[in-house]
Amino acid sequence: MCIARYSPCHYLWCQLLPLKGVKLQLIEIELDEITVLGEEIDMVKPDSYKYPPMDIEDLSPYESIRIVNGNPCTNCIASLASYLHGYIDTGVIESATQRVDM
Repeated sequence: MCIARYSPCHYLWCQLLPLKGVKLQLIEIELDEITVLGEEIDMVKPDSYKYPPMDIEDLSPYESIRIVNGNPCTNCIASLASYLHGYIDTGVIESATQRVDM
């Protein structure tokens, strides 16, 4: 069973729930058992997905953006990684960082 194509043990929250006394119960659902509204899944799902890095030092794919480690939570790291590695148009990043003097 996978969550977004990864084993549940890949996710820190799946590892931490049992330590907090929470029983993790995952169920598997076949895609054809789900009613999809809007676009068909095959039209919007990515052909491939590379999980973004979770180490602060490897987080930014842009040479002009340096991430400073202030001991953020794993959710903050994952959110920033997701945006830097796919949600933001690279043209926007390149345009914004060209106007910054350091």
